[in-house]
Amino acid sequence: MAKIVNSWNEWDPLKRVIVGRPDGSQIPAPEPAWDFDAPNGGFPLGSWGLMPQEMVDAANEQVEGFVKMMEKRGITVDRVELHEVMLSPTPVSTPDWTQLNMRGISCPRDMFIVMGNEIIETAGCHRSRWYEYLNLRPLFQKYFK
Repeated sequence: MAKIVNSWNEWDPLKRVIVGRPDGSQIPAPEPAWDFDAPNGGFPLGSWGLMPQEMVDAANEQVEGFVKMMEKRGITVDRVELHEVMLSPTPVSTPDWTQLNMRGISCPRDMFIVMGNEIIETAGCHRSRWYEYLNLRPLFQKYFK
């Protein structure tokens, strides 16, 4: 059986990729380690919460086009399934801090790296990204089975 997780260099042809989802993307609430600057004409600067739906729809259209292009080239594309905590501005916390909302899962590569046949996970670099791994665990469990 072929290994699903198997990457030894950056130059071999791409065979499989995980693509995130713009749905549930949010501007994070203020947190100590990050000053988020929204684009002009985008989400109102200084506010936080769900991205405007027209921005999410435009991003989804672009991502779907990218997925179709990769699939045409024979690349297997796995999609992230959103955990319900990502779909609305829900506070999350640990015993040491509370964050008023999450960020989203449009960039799944930021929390994980494949080295050989292992997936290495890191904690979220921002409080708003601390629980992003919840979106990828079901996919990784499928790989391991």
